[in-house]
Amino acid sequence: MDFDNLNQNNIPESKKYDLIILYYCIYYCKNLEELIVLLNNKLKQSGKVIITQNVPNFATVTKFSIMENYPPYVFYDGNYLIKKFSEFGLDVTQYKEKKRKNFISQYFFNFSKLSKSIYSLICISISLYYISLNFFKIKSKDLMLLDYKICFKKNEISK
Repeated sequence: MDFDNLNQNNIPESKKYDLIILYYCIYYCKNLEELIVLLNNKLKQSGKVIITQNVPNFATVTKFSIMENYPPYVFYDGNYLIKKFSEFGLDVTQYKEKKRKNFISQYFFNFSKLSKSIYSLICISISLYYISLNFFKIKSKDLMLLDYKICFKKNEISK
């Protein structure tokens, strides 16, 4: 799906869905309200939307700034998504958070080959540099990757 041009996606006009999953991609969407309207129009009555994403924190921003060729536009906080989706008749039915490892050990400890070792050392160095620059501003929990999953259900009175 092209999040920059939602109206230009080739989605059948009359097709409605029971379930739509946005798996680690909503941070590429510049216009959240336009996306919510599109999702709401494409859901059947009582249809569900599941969103998974990284919780926005220092670890997430650092990981994406180092690793991604196409960086995200916005890291949406789960509470913000819940608020915005409810404004359009999509109610939260489930919210779960899942802890992962420290972002450095999760992504940059791959020393299986020389080329991967060099890449890992560079990424670790950049990460440690970012940490040292922000040492007094971040908390230890901000160094842990955390994901969330939110399930929304289209309420009965929503159009």
